[in-house]
Amino acid sequence: MIENYGIFYSYKTARNILTIRFNDLKINKDIRKGSVFCFYHDDVLVSYVIDGIDKVMKIHAEGLIPAPNKVMIDLVNVFLKKEKLEQLSYKTHSGFYIGEVKNINGIVEVKTKEGTYEFGNYFNLLDGDKVILVKKNTFLFDGTFTNDNHLCTYKDLGISDNGALIIDNELNIDDDFITLEEK
Repeated sequence: MIENYGIFYSYKTARNILTIRFNDLKINKDIRKGSVFCFYHDDVLVSYVIDGIDKVMKIHAEGLIPAPNKVMIDLVNVFLKKEKLEQLSYKTHSGFYIGEVKNINGIVEVKTKEGTYEFGNYFNLLDGDKVILVKKNTFLFDGTFTNDNHLCTYKDLGISDNGALIIDNELNIDDDFITLEEK
């Protein structure tokens, strides 16, 4: 089962295809297996593209789906299993989580339960602000793959603005910012 992946859906520009990305390697080989296209960098799997997913489910999203529910993963796995491809595990975390600004001395330090991370100078952050962090190996909304822990900006969430995103809510340090609710 594949644990680390990003799911992207496009109905506007790419005729209802679902893309599952695993890394940001450059594609140099592709193989079609039924309705699933497999893209590789040499022998390393880069992504799956599933054509026709709209025939079995309606997806009300465009772009990154950071916390796909179990029904979606089960349906994707039907396509993958049929073609004898490695299946996806359920997501237990979106990759976007809460941190707290603890100290600013020309740089920003953000505290989580795992430790403290240092980031550049963000003029809009004050001691005690809650911010969103992105875990290493997570896809952002624009398709960028993060190689390190990352302080989330408005742009990273698909909002057209700059600067670190400060949140004002009841979430605690390390809570998942994008929660998954099953219906």
